[in-house]
Amino acid sequence: MGNREFNEWYQDWSMHARQANVDEQTWMYAFRKNLNQLLHQKIIQMSLQPDTMTALVKAARDLDKNWHMFAGPP
Repeated sequence: MGNREFNEWYQDWSMHARQANVDEQTWMYAFRKNLNQLLHQKIIQMSLQPDTMTALVKAARDLDKNWHMFAGPP
């Protein structure tokens, strides 16, 4: 993911991931492995873990949005 914003990264990642034609659990695993580690750690700390790809993407998007909103300029 690097320093890219989540939405930009996810658009590219999901395009490539769809081509793999795998089940949702594998897709979720790959998503977490490729996600920015700080976002991944925040998701791990959530009391209710996302159990679908849609919920996982929403959690990552919301956390990234909040980080950018409150982190201020670099």
